[in-house]
Amino acid sequence: MTRVVVVGSGVAGLTAALEAHARDGVEVTLVTKAALGTSNTAWAQGGVAVVTDAGDSVASHVADTLAAGAGLSDDDAVQVLCADGPEAVAGLMRRGVLFDVDAGDLARGL
Repeated sequence: MTRVVVVGSGVAGLTAALEAHARDGVEVTLVTKAALGTSNTAWAQGGVAVVTDAGDSVASHVADTLAAGAGLSDDDAVQVLCADGPEAVAGLMRRGVLFDVDAGDLARGL
């Protein structure tokens, strides 16, 4: 019997499914509208914006993200995204998710 149903096969859906199974050992059913590997996550290319070194800061990442959002971003959500981003990316990398790299570090853009 399925105990958890996860809708979506992008990085959020797959992470939720893996976490639910790993934490509680429950059977998880993943529902997706297309084949695995065809989500927007799979199509995202060119780098990731996350604070990983001393030359950057969460505060500057927040400021950059809010500026790029042209007033449409939720300030609190951006703060959480930028603050939690480094650990989220590290967790994905521990699971074997491949990111674009440049000179041994995460690629920062196109």
